[in-house]
This record gives sequence, structure tokens and C-alpha cells, in this order.
Amino acid sequence: MNTEQSTSTDEETSPISRLELWLYGALFGWPLAMPLLAYIVLGNELSYCFPFGCSLLVPIVVVIALKNYAVARHFLRGLVAVLLITTLLAGGFYHCAALASDGSLKKTIVHLYSTYVHVEPPVSRVDAASTVLALVTFSLHHPDQDWRIALQPVVCYAYMASPYLTLLLLITPRFLAMPVYYGLVLLGTLYVVLPSRAWKRMKDAVLRR
Repeated sequence: MNTEQSTSTDEETSPISRLELWLYGALFGWPLAMPLLAYIVLGNELSYCFPFGCSLLVPIVVVIALKNYAVARHFLRGLVAVLLITTLLAGGFYHCAALASDGSLKKTIVHLYSTYVHVEPPVSRVDAASTVLALVTFSLHHPDQDWRIALQPVVCYAYMASPYLTLLLLITPRFLAMPVYYGLVLLGTLYVVLPSRAWKRMKDAVLRR
């Protein structure tokens, strides 16, 4: 008993590892590095590479952290906190869930994509997809949200989760769309707030059953 409590305490108070420092550096350095990379490599084509680049960063850092969970558990909690806060502030996840609940999410996304593909002057399909992703991330079908302009410094973090959350809602039955939204928000909040020993106790309780 004392050994288990001591182990839990050590997990909570263990210092941040070198790997976590690298992962945090990638996470928080990305907003600065991405525009520079776009300018150097892609001729300042930031409009489409920024949202797609942000969404690709998440699976990379998550896979690295999960493979080294013993030394990267603090980073995973911090990553969930960042994505949860920015996703809720952006509002796109809620609006997508509301559209999915009445069965119009896919129709809305297809309509928006078609509209931007055929806009004048013409734009590329990649630019159209990037624009739709931006609308999904923030205020899809809810344009009267000008205050979100102040969120531009953290827009990349909302982009990180947006494609995966939207895909989840597209394959979720309409009657489960809002429960999925509230369930993910609740689970994310509990993961960030509850200490590791609380999760361990719940896991042990489930295994005993």
C-alpha cells in the first residue's frame, strides 16, 4: 500500500523529461516555424499549407509520446489541455456537432467546397479545401462571430484537432452527434484535471470486475 502511494506520488512530482521538452518545443514552436517554412519552401503559399501542416503535427507528436509514455505522460496531458481549450474557443466543433445532429454536416461541407472551387477568379482545389477546413475549424455556417479574430495567434492549435473531430462527426450517427461532443469534452476535461492515481484506481476497479 505504501509502495503504491509512493509510486503515484513520484509519478505526479517527477520532473519534465528531455523528450517532453522537445515535444513541447515542437508544439509551441510550430506557429513560428510554419510561416517561415512556407515562405522558404513553398513561396509563401501559407494559405493552404498552414492548416494541413498543423493537422499533421498532432499524430506525429502523439505517436512519439505514446511510444515513450513513461517519460512523456505530462506532455500528453498538456497537449490535450491545449487542444481542448482552443477547440472550444474556436467553436467549430460545437457547430459541426449541431449540424451533424440534424443530418446536414456532410451536405454543408460539400456545398462550401463546391462554392469555393467555382469562385471567381478560380482557385485550386487545395485552396478550396483549406478554406473549408478554416470554416469548419471556426464558425461553420455561423459567420457572425467577429470576436474570434482575436484568436488568430492560437488558430493553429484549433486546426490540429479539427480534421479528426470533423471526420468523427461525419461517421457518427446523427442521434449520437451531440452526446459525442459533450462526451469528448467531458473526457478531455477529466483527463487534464484528474491526477494519474485517480485513473489508476478506476482502471483497477474495472479490471477487478
